[in-house]
Order: sequence, then structure tokens, then C-alpha cells
Amino acid sequence: ILGALHWFWWSKGYWTEGRDWALQFLAQPEAQARTLGRAQALDVAGDCIGELGDFVTYEVYCRESIAIARELGEAGQWLVGYQFIDIAYISGAAGDGSEAREALEEGLRVMGGAQARDQWIVGWLHDQLGRTFTRLEDYGRAYEHFEQSLGIFRAIGDRYMSIQPLGGLG
Repeated sequence: ILGALHWFWWSKGYWTEGRDWALQFLAQPEAQARTLGRAQALDVAGDCIGELGDFVTYEVYCRESIAIARELGEAGQWLVGYQFIDIAYISGAAGDGSEAREALEEGLRVMGGAQARDQWIVGWLHDQLGRTFTRLEDYGRAYEHFEQSLGIFRAIGDRYMSIQPLGGLG
């Protein structure tokens, strides 16, 4: 259920509530196993904690989530790709555009051959690479990634996420 509520908590700014529920879940003995549920709970906790300003704990949770999701193979592929967006966000916030770019490019490598249902993550990775290249003042590469992102979001009919690369292109 944490995974289902994640976007709600994050998008509505209910970060304390999301963090508290995720940490409560992670404290349970059953949640100690390296499962997709634990990896998702770490993702929820990390995202909410990051929004509350604790980037050190945010990164720790992201990296543990990535490690677990990698162990799960194809079942965790989408989460690995998604978590590299978080790692890039952390790096970018620290002013390290090169590390952010590397994280996003790794996310794209991981998502190569992603299933149709996971294409929105590929689109988001391209959008974030566009933003990273904009900050690095490499506008040609930024444009390429915004175009790829927009193409993916249009192809899957995601009008909400299409706004992101359109903003970068504008």
C-alpha cells in the first residue's frame, strides 16, 4: 500500500505522513527481508525525507533501495531506473551536475528494453537529463533529451508528464 500512496503523499506535500508510515513499515520484523516491498518502502521514506531536507538519509535509503531492486532482477528494474532519478536530484541539489548526469545515464542503461508499462520512467529520465544538460549549458544535448522525453510521453498518452519536457523546450 505504501507504493500506491507514494505519489499521493509526495504530490500533495504530505511528506511527514509518508515518511512516518514508511518508517513504521520498515521497523516491522517482516520488512527486514530484501524484497520489493522493502525496496519500495525505502523509496517512499527516502523521497519524503528528502523533501523534508535530510539529503544524507535520503541518499542512504535510495542506495539501499537500488541494491535490493538490482538483486530482484527484472522485477526490480523499474525501481532501479526510478531511484537513479532520485540520486540525480540529490547530486544536482549538491551542485554536482556531472554526477547527476551519470546517475541518469545509468538509469537509462538499466531501463533499456523496459516493458511498456515502465516507459514513463524512461521518459522521466530523459526529461531529467534535459534539465541536467541545461544546467551544464549543453543546450543541444538538453534539446535531444527533452524531445525524446516528449515523444515517449505522447506515445503512451501521458498528458500530465508531457508538460515537463515541454517546459524544458519552451
